[in-house]
Amino acid sequence: MSMNMEVFDAKEQAEASGHKPAKKGGRKPMLSEHQKRENKIKCCKNYRLRKADEYNRSEAENKSLKEEMEVLRSNINSLNEELSEAKARVNKSETALSDQSKIVHELKIKNEALNITIEQMQHDFLDSDVQDDFVNLELNNIPMDLEWLNDLENLEALNETTGDLTFHVHEYGGFLC
Repeated sequence: MSMNMEVFDAKEQAEASGHKPAKKGGRKPMLSEHQKRENKIKCCKNYRLRKADEYNRSEAENKSLKEEMEVLRSNINSLNEELSEAKARVNKSETALSDQSKIVHELKIKNEALNITIEQMQHDFLDSDVQDDFVNLELNNIPMDLEWLNDLENLEALNETTGDLTFHVHEYGGFLC
């Protein structure tokens, strides 16, 4: 211990005087074969531990990612089901709309044919020699053949022959307007 104290005192004196002790230079001392083997075993053990930790972390991360992917897949499947149901509702609505537009188109044709027939009958009545003051020309008092009106070919022929009515049928998105 006295030697250690002397070295310590020498360091204190050197620092107090402002001089730094000289650094030991040179190479590291050669390790014995036993020390080399121990260092190699320690390095290999540390390497294996690091690799095992990395593997365990990556396995845990892969497991969590797989679980997350399964959750996302189930969400995608449920959204696809909702989408197919929505598409079915849209197709059903489009069919109903198409049917309604056809009915509206037929009613427009019938209405125009009725108006033309009424105008023609009023014109014929006013031009005829037999006019009666008690004749009422309202629609419910005019005799009409309703079965003739229900046939679209008759209505279209009436429209073509009168020349007073022009129909423009526009096809828009598969629907008649």
